Amino acid sequence: TVVSGTITQNTTWQGEILVTDHVMVPAGVTLTILAGTRVEFQHYRGYREPDRRLRLDVRGSIVALGTAAQPIYFTSDARNPQNGDWSMLHIGSPTGPTRFKYCVFEFALQGLNAWQASPEIDHCVFRWHNWEGVYFESYCQPTLTYCQLYENGYNGLAAEQSNTIDMDYCEVWRNGTSGV
Repeated sequence: TVVSGTITQNTTWQGEILVTDHVMVPAGVTLTILAGTRVEFQHYRGYREPDRRLRLDVRGSIVALGTAAQPIYFTSDARNPQNGDWSMLHIGSPTGPTRFKYCVFEFALQGLNAWQASPEIDHCVFRWHNWEGVYFESYCQPTLTYCQLYENGYNGLAAEQSNTIDMDYCEVWRNGTSGV
C-alpha cells in the first residue's frame, strides 16, 4: 500500500506500507498500525533538498501495537539502508493516545521526536539513526519500559525543556555522544 498526504479519517495500516511523501495525522484522527506491519519511507540521501526526507507527523493519535513475534517496523525502503534515509516519526501536541509496543525504529535522522506529548513506549528498539533514537521537547511525560536504544549517531535519548520521563528496564548502549 502506498501512502502520502493527510489522513482525513481514522485509518488502519497493515502489511507493507510505502510512504512516498510526508504523512500527516491531524487532530481528532487516529492511525492504528497492526502487528507485523512494515512502514517503509522512500529514502533520500541528498543534502540540497532536506524536505525530501520523509516523516510521519501525528497531531491526532497513533496506536502501534506489535507483538514479540510480529513487531512493527518504521524503516527505510532502501535495499541497503543507511542512517538518515528518512526524517522521523514526529508527535506534536497529540489530541489522543500515542502508544508504541514492540516497534522497531531504524535508519531515520531521528527515530521518535515528541513535543508536548506523553507517549507510552513499551518493548521498542531505537537504532541506527543519524541523531537521537528518541527526542522529547517541551513538557513531555513519556513512559519507556523494556526498550533498547543503541548505535544512534548522537544520543540514545535526549530531552529539553521541562520533561518528566519514566524509564524502566531499558538498555542504552553504544550511542555516539551520550546514552541519555
